[in-house]
Amino acid sequence: MPQDSQDLVIGFPLFHDADLLDVMAPLEALGFLQRPRARMTLVGPEAGKPVTLNPGETRVLPDAGFEDCPDLDVMIVPGGMGLVKALDDQRYVTFLRKHAREARYVVGVCAGALGLACVGLLNGHVATTHWAFLGVLGLFPEITVAPGYPRYVISGNRMTTGGVTSGLDMAIALCALLGGDDEARQVELLLQYAPRPPYGAGDPSVATRPPGLMPLTAWKPCARTARPSSASSSA
Repeated sequence: MPQDSQDLVIGFPLFHDADLLDVMAPLEALGFLQRPRARMTLVGPEAGKPVTLNPGETRVLPDAGFEDCPDLDVMIVPGGMGLVKALDDQRYVTFLRKHAREARYVVGVCAGALGLACVGLLNGHVATTHWAFLGVLGLFPEITVAPGYPRYVISGNRMTTGGVTSGLDMAIALCALLGGDDEARQVELLLQYAPRPPYGAGDPSVATRPPGLMPLTAWKPCARTARPSSASSSA
């Protein structure tokens, strides 16, 4: 992990069509950390070359490229419709495996957990993901799927979350791991995070569900080829 600065370095490896809120919700919460302070680093194929996040086709400029990114204390992998394509990019896969080896925490937000699973970084861990993809997570024999629909799961130094908004819950919990409970409470207050959704339809255990977002067949090759890495069994 980085040793040349008191600031934590928290990195978000991006890809085209990553989910906007998977990135921005944790980024904002963690950006409020004061002790320790955290420096957010957006990482893309090339520094300064726009990456498009969705929905909304929001263009962001990475601070670093996959090859010149500094060491990360925390790596947060988003989900999104572009994830399957990103996993075909060996530069992206190499980046995930390399930085997982030294990071204090490795996080998958929403379907980002499937990205970690596909490169062997959740082997031996308990994990969750967006409710529509829990069946996909079950394709990986080395991963234990957490029962129910937890907002987030901590397993050793791995963190995974449920669907999109769960990334904010995870980030506040991560603030506590990094800076203590008082620091996390302060972040929660600064965000005025006390959600009261208008319909209460976001709980998959009681809501009427639409069809799954992606067929399992799209992920089966990943599950077959996922292999352990030197970072996959970190505690």
